[in-house]
Amino acid sequence: MIDKTKVFWRKVENKIFICHSVTGDTYQLEDSAAFIWELIVAGKNTEEIVDALGEEYEVDQEIARGDIQDILHQFKKEGLMTADVKGEV
Repeated sequence: MIDKTKVFWRKVENKIFICHSVTGDTYQLEDSAAFIWELIVAGKNTEEIVDALGEEYEVDQEIARGDIQDILHQFKKEGLMTADVKGEV
């Protein structure tokens, strides 16, 4: 899950801007990464995210699952997430 005490974000048009208050790092997410971020924040589990990504971007579920796994790993590596998404692959 997102650590709301350290990670602040805002959506502007189709982009997500993120600030990590401890490290001072900032991030800009676009397209599918922004879409995934919003689903995580909404509390969706991995399968719900896979389904939504596949539907929104017309991508095979196995490809979507791999993309989601990659981005979740990156979010954790950057300290943007403190725990796994429910049902993480």
